Amino acid sequence: MIYDHLSNIERYRSLSPAIYNALKMLAHEADKLTPGKHELSGNDFVNITDYDTLHVNTVGYEAHKRYIDIQYCLTGEELVAVRRLETLKVTTPYNEERDVMLCEDDGLWRTEVKIGNGYFLILHSTDAHMPQLCIDEPMTLRKVIVKIQA
Repeated sequence: MIYDHLSNIERYRSLSPAIYNALKMLAHEADKLTPGKHELSGNDFVNITDYDTLHVNTVGYEAHKRYIDIQYCLTGEELVAVRRLETLKVTTPYNEERDVMLCEDDGLWRTEVKIGNGYFLILHSTDAHMPQLCIDEPMTLRKVIVKIQA
């Protein structure tokens, strides 16, 4: 997991060209995109979605194998809970077509990060994550999820 502010994207220039270019897109172009799926280079893409945050996410944690997630809120902000995948019980086995598996929220320890207001989150295949959590009260937000092939 990487958690940082868009003002620091130059730190990620050497991490991966795809991740660096995605962060530049978030900083300079994402606010011009409409909701839906937008293709990037290769198999990488962006999903822009509007939704309401929740006090409790009943779906639990999700994890991916083929794609790295970069999550960012264009408007609003949300809390994302993150756990190491191996610490969780899988409730829905990996679906290769959708590149997702679901895991139970056992209520134990977790790292919580707040995204929005310039802060982004990069999640790798070992980072199970539970997005869509409200910070204080539910709010409607516009979120960008960049999918970078791992």
